Amino acid sequence: MIAKARVLEVSAHSKNLTLVAESYRKNRRNHRILFGSTVKIVRRGWRRKFAAFEPDQIFGYERWTGNKYGTQNWSILIGRTLPEPSGHVAEGITPGVDILLHVKGKIQVLRTLAVLDIIRGSSSKLDDISPARWRMMHNLIVGGGDPAYLLASWL
Repeated sequence: MIAKARVLEVSAHSKNLTLVAESYRKNRRNHRILFGSTVKIVRRGWRRKFAAFEPDQIFGYERWTGNKYGTQNWSILIGRTLPEPSGHVAEGITPGVDILLHVKGKIQVLRTLAVLDIIRGSSSKLDDISPARWRMMHNLIVGGGDPAYLLASWL
């Protein structure tokens, strides 16, 4: 109850911020920000924190859960924060987000991580890529295509 009150306190003092929950527990859960420029980070203990983003910021968010049998859920979401509390509902993100790329499953997540590594290697900032290109990348990866040729034309 206290944690919820403090999150509301942070969101009440900051206008139009999008909060993204990060948490970690070894071999069980890893929900983390992959990229994006945060305005503020609020720690909620050793394993949890909240990252706050201003409107119209692009960020990457990875959610991984596992148990003694291995990986159970693995997804990557690349989204853009909105100036008003609207948009798509995504787990761990409050109030809402414009989803640009959302992949689930090992193969699609590994392809997306490879794309992110290639873009980082070309000294381009991931935040600066336009939303239309993220949506094209989403369609290509979900459709089972290889994003290498598309990246060659971008970079």
